[in-house]
Amino acid sequence: MEFFTRLEEEHDLAQKFSNCLSTDEQAQLAEWIKRSLRESLSTRKEADRASFDIARRLPIWTAHRKGTTGLPDLRSLTDPLVKILPSAITLRDPRVVLFLGKSSDTFFVQYSTEISRLSNAKPMSTQEFAAQLNFPTQLPTSWFATYQVLLDDLLALSRHNGPFDGLKIPNEDRDLVDPHTLYKSSVAEFRAAFFHRPQNFIHTRFRQVEDRLAPFGLRQELSGENFLACVQAIDQDFADRESPEDRERCDVIFGWYSSRLPVEVGSDNAWWRRLDPYAFIPRHASQRSGELHAAFRDTEYALTFPRLVPPSKVLRDEYSSVAWTQRALFASAPDKRLYMVDEVVGVPTVEEVVKHLCVLTLRIAPKHLSDQGLLADIKATYEFLSEREAEAKPYLRIHRRDRLFLNVNDPSEDPWQFCAAGQMMFNVPDEDDRQGVRAFLYPFRKLLLAAGAEEIKLPKAPILVLSSAQEELSRLRASFDALRVSRTLTDVMFKVSGDESGDELRAHRALLATTSEYFRDLFGNHFSEGGLASAQQPIVIPVRDALELRSTRLILDHIYTGQFDDPHERDCLLDLLQLAHRWGLGEVLRRAEVLLVNTITPATFLELKDHAQDVGATTLLEKIEEFARENALVLDEILDTDDAQDS
Repeated sequence: MEFFTRLEEEHDLAQKFSNCLSTDEQAQLAEWIKRSLRESLSTRKEADRASFDIARRLPIWTAHRKGTTGLPDLRSLTDPLVKILPSAITLRDPRVVLFLGKSSDTFFVQYSTEISRLSNAKPMSTQEFAAQLNFPTQLPTSWFATYQVLLDDLLALSRHNGPFDGLKIPNEDRDLVDPHTLYKSSVAEFRAAFFHRPQNFIHTRFRQVEDRLAPFGLRQELSGENFLACVQAIDQDFADRESPEDRERCDVIFGWYSSRLPVEVGSDNAWWRRLDPYAFIPRHASQRSGELHAAFRDTEYALTFPRLVPPSKVLRDEYSSVAWTQRALFASAPDKRLYMVDEVVGVPTVEEVVKHLCVLTLRIAPKHLSDQGLLADIKATYEFLSEREAEAKPYLRIHRRDRLFLNVNDPSEDPWQFCAAGQMMFNVPDEDDRQGVRAFLYPFRKLLLAAGAEEIKLPKAPILVLSSAQEELSRLRASFDALRVSRTLTDVMFKVSGDESGDELRAHRALLATTSEYFRDLFGNHFSEGGLASAQQPIVIPVRDALELRSTRLILDHIYTGQFDDPHERDCLLDLLQLAHRWGLGEVLRRAEVLLVNTITPATFLELKDHAQDVGATTLLEKIEEFARENALVLDEILDTDDAQDS
């Protein structure tokens, strides 16, 4: 080494090597010098620091670089273009430099025992070496063996120093990609999801190292993020494929989704909703399930779905009746754990259920009236929406004029008729183009009101307190009534003018005269009705028609018994009101008022008001005004509608 030291003192030692020695001589000398270094190390001879420093500067170190063929170069370790490789990188196949260096000007020297004893001759750190990795976009098959050598060394390096950036792994298309973009091929779920994407797996030639690539991010866990990637691939790749093998692959993913994923993800609703856009769930061939068979074909009325549907379009079996036209059933029931952590999946939205109701009532019902399977679906749909009437209101109001409601008392017995919510009212009979709500719909009151039906608030009729007759008067009335029935001593007869049918009413003038000033004056001496009369030749009081004769019967019943059977017809009550007013029978008039309160409806209140004003029926007027106040909005809407129709 003293010789080389003197040469070094004369400057440009490397130049003297190249000028004075042939290539073979340079190689032989380099090998001799390195052997001498090894011997000094093995015999533990003390070598001065200067000698080792000279060795570092001598161009005796085998260096490889990209883009060269033939023998390697001999370079000094002080050459700024020389990089000493980490000890794990062996260069047992020198062609590995094909994957090193950003340019062909960089030389790479394998680390050795000799170099380890040289001062200031340090190998590259793992990070520095990773920065020198330079992989092609695609790995030629002719490079497989060389790449395998480098890959083994790289994995050995990572085993001692941890993972590093820059590693590229060939996929099945031989593209060199980041390990974290690849999936472990031995995982059945990954093989199923990416069957049509072989580029997602390591090239078959290198799969023996899969387990060692986990630190570099090779995907091998059945995690939520990996599941999301799988269903994205299925959504894109499996839509138009119908092979039995593809169906089995989807079943594998569904098993992961149904049983293992709930444990991994838990009750993170935001995460579960990330799956909603992707179709990966096998659907059932039938659209509808239920205990009651239906006469119609479900596929004729349901939306058409592909073989795979997203979570946002799948339906739990328990909700089939309320949304089978809008969603598809699971092909097989999921594990209960899925429903525990994802409470939304399989549950239809209120908007979907309203659309389903439209299909049931507007499309199916007209062709299948009285079908019990259809009835079960309609009733279940009403119940579902009733429990969510506030949320359903805006969707139902859109269909306010559509006949969505089965308005019957008993759908099993009555002919079916469907009505629009906008034409239905609670607490009133059918009138004009509006219908009163029937018994079948009573449980769905809130739903109907949300859909646009109206509820008329009826005034409460006052309790009529009748004056109690004295016991003697009661016996007297009973006696007179018996005489009336037997026509004994009856000297007045009420009869429709010109009616020869024999329909007549008999009474006693004396008793009638005690009930009102009108009869007292009529049967006095000033009128012909006060003349002589008998049961055989009674005084005849003409009445207008059969309706007035009926009202007269009611009045006579009240005079003779203190009561009468309540007529239900509004026309009869109005006539009774007028007749009681004309004859001055205040108690009969008040009773007629009370009975008429129950006939106040949007269609009758104006007419009733006119009659009440004519006879001074103050109680009835008060209740009509109360009705108008309580139902002002409804009445205004009805009047506006009627005006629009008239115009």
